[in-house]
Amino acid sequence: MMRKVVMHYGFVKERFDNNLRNNRIKGFICFACVELEVVEAIIITIKIMPINHLLNHDLSDLILESKQDGFRFLNRLLEEYRSGANTFNQPGEGIFGAFHKNEELIGIGGLTIDPYSNDKNIGRIRRFYVSKSFRRQGVGNLLLHEILSYARGFFKVIVLRTDTYPADQFYVSFGFKKTNIYPQSTHYFLLDSKTKDWMKYRKHLNS
Repeated sequence: MMRKVVMHYGFVKERFDNNLRNNRIKGFICFACVELEVVEAIIITIKIMPINHLLNHDLSDLILESKQDGFRFLNRLLEEYRSGANTFNQPGEGIFGAFHKNEELIGIGGLTIDPYSNDKNIGRIRRFYVSKSFRRQGVGNLLLHEILSYARGFFKVIVLRTDTYPADQFYVSFGFKKTNIYPQSTHYFLLDSKTKDWMKYRKHLNS
């Protein structure tokens, strides 16, 4: 018999010190409760953390899964990082990961200065992917929220490009506008929006 319980998500989020003058990482814990129709209470711990050295993490499962989905951008992410073509090391750039228990990498997303706009106030979401097993559980929203929160210290606009309907719906639901006014982009987000509004944050956690 199904009964209503409360599923507790414990999210430990760590971020860079915005002045980038040292390697300190600020940590804080945010707890949210989501009412779900499930058989029993489940405790899931997700950590959203900056990835300082990509090669220290195992991306093999995510790369394999993304290839099965028809995407090769995670493989390009690894290849470009190894070659030095893109190491996300410019001011405002970074790679962020969503980690499950035992430090399993279940989601990843990058942020760079937009290479297609002659404007350093424009950042670009790159190589964003969440494992199928953790979709529609708020993980993608948490990862994107953390990237945008970090981006606020460096950029005024965030752009991205996607050609899939589920991704389009995901970004639009988060507040991105669908338009091609920026080069090589399908969506943009103005960072003067209330990205830290708690009610909006809770809404995304429940999606």
